[in-house]
Amino acid sequence: MKSVKNARPSRKAATRWIPIEVKLSGARDVVITGDFVQWAPQGVPLSYDGAETWRTALDLAPGEYQYRLIVDGAWADDPKATKRVPNEHGSENCVLVVL
Repeated sequence: MKSVKNARPSRKAATRWIPIEVKLSGARDVVITGDFVQWAPQGVPLSYDGAETWRTALDLAPGEYQYRLIVDGAWADDPKATKRVPNEHGSENCVLVVL
């Protein structure tokens, strides 16, 4: 049996706030959800700035995160997402890369 006396504790990767900004005309409610919140339908709400832009910030460690938007109760893509992967529902998830 190996001794764990001198084992180093694992360190969590440092997180940082990642700004999320989406321009959506006519939306009344915008939420971002993804693997960073276990795809919870309530996700993370975005705040409206009064000029078609919705914003929030996510505290994330470096890595890749799949996500989608929920706009007025319907699944939607982030129009600015440049990386996407197919999902099991026949559409695509957006991918956020945190360096």
